[in-house]
Amino acid sequence: MVPKRYRLIATIFGTGVLLVALSLLAGYLSLRHVPTFYRVAMATPAEERKQLSDAMIRQVTGLSNGLRRDGEWSAKFSEEQINGWLAYDLPENHGHNLPTSLIYPCVRIEGDTITLAGQYTEGMFPLVLRLSFQASISEPNVLALRLLNARAGAMPIPMARILEKLSLLARKMDADLRWSTHDGSPVALLRIEPSGEDSDQQIVVEQVIVGEGHLSVSGHTDEVSSIAEDSTGFQDQVQR
Repeated sequence: MVPKRYRLIATIFGTGVLLVALSLLAGYLSLRHVPTFYRVAMATPAEERKQLSDAMIRQVTGLSNGLRRDGEWSAKFSEEQINGWLAYDLPENHGHNLPTSLIYPCVRIEGDTITLAGQYTEGMFPLVLRLSFQASISEPNVLALRLLNARAGAMPIPMARILEKLSLLARKMDADLRWSTHDGSPVALLRIEPSGEDSDQQIVVEQVIVGEGHLSVSGHTDEVSSIAEDSTGFQDQVQR
């Protein structure tokens, strides 16, 4: 007959092992978690993805033509169009721009929040990484990305790691990136320098709006020569 104290020790030990096993299982299941929106995006038929991608390209072409003309321009892209382009045209024609360890990217636009997700393939098993953020224009040609959270499966990723990776990527791309904060959340301020084919043009991005499953961008294009003439005329008036 086993003494009571040994039975107690065995019970405690067995309970501890069970708790550890349950914790590991919960962690494993959390890492393997796939968001519903990602499952839906991945289940979209290939032909539908191509049609959505083509619609996205037509929108971009129209925007590109608008940028070359003086005056105001705008464009509006749906979540479905963006995901069609990410699923079809991006890997077909721009695959070299994708990290080899990140595949099948897609976005979710919910309210004023964008969630970017993709499968990370390095490690014991593939898992879905996602980053949620809000986008706006803080000043002309400065894109503000307020980072909200990052997750691997259902488990949170420390935001410090995200900031480090984004800063490293910006340096590699020689991008003008600086950091700020808003209500305790980090904000990436990225200066964008769009340039038209005509060197006498100045393209100004004024607004980015996220909402109702769409991403809208607007601004205007001016002739640099006319801007310079206005500035010279103003200086002449001041001197007089």
